[in-house]
Amino acid sequence: MKRIIEPVTRVEGHGKITVFIKDGEVSSANFDMYLPRGFEKILVGKLVEDVPRITSRICGLCSSAHAIAACKALEKIYDITPSKPSILMRKLLLIGELIRSHALHFFYFAFPDIISISENNHEKYRIQQFSKIEPELVDKLFRVIKIGNELLNHIGGRVPHPVTSLIGGISKKLTEKEVMGLQSNLRRGTTTVRGIIDKLVEYMNKIGKPPELFNMKEPLFMALNEGGNFNLYEGKLRIIKDKKVLTDFEPEQYSKFVNIEKKAQGIQINLTGGEPLLTGPVARNRIVERYGVYEVHSLLDKVPTGWKESLLYSNFLRLIEILASMYDAILILNDPEITEAYEMPSFKEVVSPIGIGVVEAPRGTLIHQYHVSNKNTVEEATIITATEFNLSAINQKLLETCRDSYQNKQDIEKLKEDAKIAIRTFDPCVSCATHLIVDVIS
Repeated sequence: MKRIIEPVTRVEGHGKITVFIKDGEVSSANFDMYLPRGFEKILVGKLVEDVPRITSRICGLCSSAHAIAACKALEKIYDITPSKPSILMRKLLLIGELIRSHALHFFYFAFPDIISISENNHEKYRIQQFSKIEPELVDKLFRVIKIGNELLNHIGGRVPHPVTSLIGGISKKLTEKEVMGLQSNLRRGTTTVRGIIDKLVEYMNKIGKPPELFNMKEPLFMALNEGGNFNLYEGKLRIIKDKKVLTDFEPEQYSKFVNIEKKAQGIQINLTGGEPLLTGPVARNRIVERYGVYEVHSLLDKVPTGWKESLLYSNFLRLIEILASMYDAILILNDPEITEAYEMPSFKEVVSPIGIGVVEAPRGTLIHQYHVSNKNTVEEATIITATEFNLSAINQKLLETCRDSYQNKQDIEKLKEDAKIAIRTFDPCVSCATHLIVDVIS
């Protein structure tokens, strides 16, 4: 017997879950993503200066991450070192995007699930119900989303799909007035986010121990690690397993560890025989030693017993990352060089034909690699997104969830709802993951 949950609601993009039931047991389950969009082919033949602008169109939520990863890769090809002000501005773009993306996920995708689990009532999945149940919380979330949008508007030029990210820098210059306004909004935002975290902890305590259905075995974790600091822009890539560091490597060496063959089952890591890999907030939490502010770490101690082993813990960590990022943005805006003018470097001759750029997008590690001709056009493009990395872990957990749910209740409708909750905890970005032209339906 075959069951298809289509579409999977409240995720970014379009996907479906295919579940096979045989002899009263779930035999297989897959999260299938379709609508291939072909950006890696679209980029071939394009002038390098057009690449950041084109790649920002891959996704409406990860626009800045794609544009900045592309810029970093192309700067390696032309041996360009961006100025400090431009790096600071790029960091602010990544922060604004993370704030906006995480807040949108929490409001539209995640928190209705928390409510439904606390009330044991799946009817409260609906956003309209959520707004009636927690009107003050909804107001706070929209204020946080606005702060992310303001950062992106002021620095990226618009929301979404920024237009200011260029090879060698950022075409936007902040004024003192803009800096003061952004800092003021961010300071107020930290108070707002703390209120949202407190409300989530209330619900976590009300639920008590989260359903074991959403517990997950420890996969491999990967994230950028900049001396143990939470950093979305720079650092070495680190892979850990069971709290042990397996390897640290420069982003340019990723092909030694990552099998980039495009498969519906996800990107494979050449370390431990194809174990699932997870990037994103949970991976960053396992790898990062410091979020930068003591207050952020003290909030981690508020998590009730049993939640850190659950996929649902990722929703709490997204709020933690919003708060840590707001404090980071305030510090960046305090840097006097943020308003300094600088000359954009020119690029004419290819120094090295291949360049690799890596950043942490909201959903996890993002890699861009380009091969450029002497005519300054793209000959080959490779883009590896967080959702592609995470797909093996998603499908493994999906199968476990479907089996446990169906075994306990023999209820197809309950299985469907549990499967969708499990998928949403990973926050997959289908638009990012279906950028290539291949058959991605398993």
